[in-house]
Amino acid sequence: MARMYANMPEIRRVKDEAGFRKALFGLSWYHALLIERKKFKTLGYNIIYKFNDSDFNVCSDLLASYMGIIDEDAIDQPIRSKDKNSKNVNLINWQAVQFLIAEANYGG
Repeated sequence: MARMYANMPEIRRVKDEAGFRKALFGLSWYHALLIERKKFKTLGYNIIYKFNDSDFNVCSDLLASYMGIIDEDAIDQPIRSKDKNSKNVNLINWQAVQFLIAEANYGG
């Protein structure tokens, strides 16, 4: 975990910075668990896969794009909706984020 934070590039600015930091911590924890799991070789896994920092970087970029990157060259803007108090709220499809990170990027 400490190595992930030490080697982490500059944290992206997103619309919900506190929420992004919490989600990034969860992603770091998940990645650290998978890295430590390599000690057990194929016990519980069908094949050995060498997870590395690029897997984490792809997932953190995906997370930032779903949470609404604040950037001049950001093309994709999140879908916005009005809630009961007429405030703009980002609608984040957490099931899609979970599927893309856990199943697509980390292979289930």
